[in-house]
Amino acid sequence: MNKGICGLLAALVLLAAPDGRAQSLFGDETFAFVAVGDFPYHRGGARDGSYTRLIDTVNAARPDFVLHVGDFKSGKSDCSDDRFALERDMLNSF
Repeated sequence: MNKGICGLLAALVLLAAPDGRAQSLFGDETFAFVAVGDFPYHRGGARDGSYTRLIDTVNAARPDFVLHVGDFKSGKSDCSDDRFALERDMLNSF
C-alpha cells in the first residue's frame, strides 16, 4: 500500500475518539466515518445479500463518509466493464 495512504489511515485511527467519532484536523468539529474493504466478493456479478445488509446498516448510521480500503472482487472474477459498473453502483449506494 502507498506510504501516503498508510500515513493518512494511521492519522485517522490516531484521531479516533473513544465514542467512535474522530477529531477533525481543521478545528473542533468531529466526524464519523466507516472503513470497509475486501468484503464481500460477488459471485457471477450477483448482489450478495450480506453486502446489501452492510450498506443498509452503514447508511442507517449516517456517517459523514465511507472509506473503501481495497479489493472489491476476487482475483478469479472477471474484469469486465459490467463488473466494474456493478461495483461502482454498489459503492455509490453508501
